[in-house]
Amino acid sequence: MVLTPQQLEAIMPDASQLLSDEPEMESSLHYAQLLILVTCLEWLWRERNDYFIGANLTIYFSRQQLRNRDFRGPDFFLVKQTQKHHRNSWVVWEEDGKYPNLIIELLSNSTADTDRNLKKKAVSR
Repeated sequence: MVLTPQQLEAIMPDASQLLSDEPEMESSLHYAQLLILVTCLEWLWRERNDYFIGANLTIYFSRQQLRNRDFRGPDFFLVKQTQKHHRNSWVVWEEDGKYPNLIIELLSNSTADTDRNLKKKAVSR
């Protein structure tokens, strides 16, 4: 059965209600590294309101990806030229098609293979 875009949209959840689906940070070192990244950029751009920082937050790239539950979130991402306000996740189609300008993965022995392969493939689709 082929759905029209309108039919697909009607069965999709309200994107403003999509929550991040990311697991907890792996270690206290991961948390400290993430905190340093976020804190430094927030301080450097303290006078600006035209960016969003996502930390351990899911990025929903497409409705198909959401339907298939085929998504991964990076440890850190930055989107420039957008409004700075709280979000439960980054939903590309609700953000005027804006993708992150920068994505950073914090590697550890137990996550390196997933981060270098599975997450990279999910983002490049």
